Amino acid sequence: MSTLENMEKEKGKWYFNPWTIAIAILCFGPLGLLLLWFRPKTNLFIKIVVSMLVLVATVWLFVTTLSIVEDVAEQLAELY
Repeated sequence: MSTLENMEKEKGKWYFNPWTIAIAILCFGPLGLLLLWFRPKTNLFIKIVVSMLVLVATVWLFVTTLSIVEDVAEQLAELY
């Protein structure tokens, strides 16, 4: 084996890096959780807590977005 292959084995896959997972969750929301759940080194408790936080935040953002859209629709209806 070459030195590069040894370094890659020791370091692990780039997509299992905690920073990569955090950026994926911030950019893609629940889709980023796939990387978290497939990462073998992460504790089950941490996976569950982060998943719950992401899902609660996603639902809250969805409900808030719907509320804003309804408000904008009402304001547009008053204009015309």
